[in-house]
Amino acid sequence: MAETTITKQVISMAGAAPSFAAANADGSRFACPTNSRLYLHIKNTNGSTRNVTILKQQASALVPGYGPVTLANFQVTIPITTGERLIGPIPPACVDSEGYAHITFDAVTDLTIGLFELAAVA
Repeated sequence: MAETTITKQVISMAGAAPSFAAANADGSRFACPTNSRLYLHIKNTNGSTRNVTILKQQASALVPGYGPVTLANFQVTIPITTGERLIGPIPPACVDSEGYAHITFDAVTDLTIGLFELAAVA
């Protein structure tokens, strides 16, 4: 199975009914504009922790006052049984040349994921 594409759900003053999909063993990707207010909501109902990794797309970044800094993947551990984590906003260093961020999972049994964006204030 190939990497799945996750569609964002927009949270607005009209309200949102969040939906979650099963995590894919081959990972997932999502469109991620560099100025977005996207975040991932991961839920784990398994008796074992799960690790979610957001893959870096740049080897290094220039940090003012420090110079080039080597970047690493971002890894978040989702606690057991009723564990949830909100992850974001997604940094530009995790967005590839086609505008996608990519995530992987160490295991997917009982792991669900949703992608959410806060609507801009009108």
